[in-house]
Amino acid sequence: MAVRGRKEKPIDRDESPWHAFVDDLRKLRGEETTLADIGAKIGYSASYLSRMLNPGNDNITERFVRAYAEACGADPDEWARRRREALGEPEPPEPPTVPRPRLSPEETADTLEPLPIKPRVSQRRVAIIASAVGGVLAVLAGTVVTTMLGGPDRPPNVVITPTDECRSSWAGTSQKSVLVMPCIKHDDHGIAIYAKIKSIKRGGRAEEVTVWLWLMKHDRHLVERHAAHLTRNEASLRRCRIRLANADQIATCGPFIVPPPAEKGVYTTSSSVRSLDATYPPGWNDPTFTGTQGGLLTWTPTRS
Repeated sequence: MAVRGRKEKPIDRDESPWHAFVDDLRKLRGEETTLADIGAKIGYSASYLSRMLNPGNDNITERFVRAYAEACGADPDEWARRRREALGEPEPPEPPTVPRPRLSPEETADTLEPLPIKPRVSQRRVAIIASAVGGVLAVLAGTVVTTMLGGPDRPPNVVITPTDECRSSWAGTSQKSVLVMPCIKHDDHGIAIYAKIKSIKRGGRAEEVTVWLWLMKHDRHLVERHAAHLTRNEASLRRCRIRLANADQIATCGPFIVPPPAEKGVYTTSSSVRSLDATYPPGWNDPTFTGTQGGLLTWTPTRS
């Protein structure tokens, strides 16, 4: 197998389990796929990958192995396990088993990022046709104020119930020095999704991260059944490459206008943040992957 025309030095598999593992990791991409192809998916150059896939390198992290395996179409968990075996590292401890709480309609499943619990409102809802500038929505005396959208620049026959636009607080990400706050709002042309990104890094170089956003139906039953992939709208998937300096710098990814869903329900913006760059966020093909959610928006298409 070649790296831009240069042959890789063969690995003596019998020298150690680590040598055999790195050799298998090299071969994982197959004969037709180059390191440049893999690098384009995970945000590294072919020369960097060539240096990483060297048995003399003892700094092949689990994070790198997972990203590389996923880019090759393999199971990241399986290759993370093989890495630990080759290094003689112990298996991570199993998380303690706790009883699943009984969830109320305002709560999310434990696999979802926590969202603020909404106060209960009276079943008596009053629909008001709002004409305020900007389509301002309000909640008055526990009554949900609903706006009927119309006009040449707005999707016809749609009812939107207002909720919190953004997540109530910053959420941690896989990048320990970066926090995220996903948001969702209605727009003249549909639904807008965006996310605020905050650096909490106090020293060193500025950090580059990729932020993925997508429209997600907030359906706790699908998540509980490990079918979160059915909540995701792939056509709404967007991403940004953002460079963050230190000292609490805040940047915004979006807003992106996405087509309004045809199905009635509660929707949110889901997000993922990583240092690598790829078309899809790591875990996208995992039916349990939910990302980090933001505010909620109730969307109800109505009949013509």
